[in-house]
Amino acid sequence: MVHGTYYRHWHSIKKQGLSRMNRRHIHFAPGLPGQDGVISGMRSSCEIYIYVDLTKALAAGFKFFKSSNNVILCPGDEAGFLPPQYFVKVVDKKTGKHV
Repeated sequence: MVHGTYYRHWHSIKKQGLSRMNRRHIHFAPGLPGQDGVISGMRSSCEIYIYVDLTKALAAGFKFFKSSNNVILCPGDEAGFLPPQYFVKVVDKKTGKHV
C-alpha cells in the first residue's frame, strides 16, 4: 500500500504522519502506478512514495476501505492522521533511493 506525495510536504509528514487534510480520507494505491490493478490512488506527478504497513496499522485499530476504483482509503486517527510509525519505507520516485 503506497501513498504518493511531494518533497514540499515531506518535512511535516515525517513528523506528524499522513493527514487527510480537508478530505474525509487519506488516499493510497494498492501498488505503484502502472502495476496490475492500480487504476488510481495517487497523482502521476508525485515525487515520493510512502509505503505503509497495513497489517501493523490494522492491528493498531486504523480502518481502511477500498473504493470501486481500487483506491484504499483511511480516515486516520481522531485528528485525521496516520502516524509515521506505520511507514515501512519512503522512496524517491525518480532515483528509487530511500528518503
